[in-house]
Amino acid sequence: MHIVKILVTVTLLSVGGASLANPLAVEGPTLANPLDAKCEKLGEEWEQDNSWTYHEYFKVQAFYSPKLDACIHAIEPLISNRFEIHETSSTFLKDHDLLMRCGGNRDYSFSVKIDAVIQNSGVVSNLPHRVWADDGFGGLPDTDEKADPPFSMAKCQNLFDRWMKQLR
Repeated sequence: MHIVKILVTVTLLSVGGASLANPLAVEGPTLANPLDAKCEKLGEEWEQDNSWTYHEYFKVQAFYSPKLDACIHAIEPLISNRFEIHETSSTFLKDHDLLMRCGGNRDYSFSVKIDAVIQNSGVVSNLPHRVWADDGFGGLPDTDEKADPPFSMAKCQNLFDRWMKQLR
């Protein structure tokens, strides 16, 4: 009976990312909020629904955002210029899931204006894009105007990092 108890303790410590030498030290990613696990599941479902299969080229994060009270699925490239952030719980955006996109085959950007989405109770697809989105830098969203010159990877990384800081 003690052996089982010890094994369970070891398993629980290793799941949380802590080491046996220092059970309070966290090594590697951990779930910061109990809702993160639910958001990870929603992220997996989103990937299946959208035929997302390019994990070897992207860093993918799924987590709960207290700022939006929503599940987030963030996609950051490892080798290309294609950044995306989706809301997978449909609690913030009621009628679509894209929060931010920069780069990709379009080489320009789309970024939701959080205050405008809140003002419209999350239902925005019936409104002109420029009312509730921009390019993340005050310009028109990619649905209305192509950036000239196209957004660089550094500029897209900057926008992605600003979003991630805001969402956490």
